[in-house]
Amino acid sequence: MREQQVTSLAESLHDEMHAAGVDDVDACEFQKWRAYLLNRDGAEHQARAADKHGALIVYFGSDFIFDGMVKQPYVEEDPPNPLSVFGDVKLAGELVTMSHSKNFLIVRSSSLYGDGGPHFISTFLEMAKKEKSIRVHEREHRGPTYVEDFISGVVHLVAHSHTGTYHVANAGTATDMDVAKSVKELLGLGDVSIQAA
Repeated sequence: MREQQVTSLAESLHDEMHAAGVDDVDACEFQKWRAYLLNRDGAEHQARAADKHGALIVYFGSDFIFDGMVKQPYVEEDPPNPLSVFGDVKLAGELVTMSHSKNFLIVRSSSLYGDGGPHFISTFLEMAKKEKSIRVHEREHRGPTYVEDFISGVVHLVAHSHTGTYHVANAGTATDMDVAKSVKELLGLGDVSIQAA
């Protein structure tokens, strides 16, 4: 989610939005210490501060805490099984938020896309300008979600005083391969070949 959108959201709701952290999945693998410092330890500091002042803490989670091996949308009660450092630190952020705040809202997003970026679709389109053969993953199922819908969902939850853990995502699931093929067809990128990674 774009930083200015989070800032605007926080100002309109007058609550503590914790949207800071490393969201580059690959970077987390190569800089684990930084990922844990910002995504786990940062979340703990935010949760403690919010709790001290009696504020609601809104933590932005991720479906990367799951392994993506099921073809139906995950529900909040599904057991986590992160397959990456990013997924692991996002789960750790959730746990410290729950441990150190009595008034929390955890909202898990899934494959956000929209104006700006970067996100999978924008990255795919940039690659399509330079390469005629692109390799994408086809195993993990995610729920591609338009960022404006995600923001509206968060606003609704906060405005109606919801607490706990919620999934805020558009309906259905798709793999990166599914999304890439749809983008290719919609934009008429017939000269681009998509291969399984």
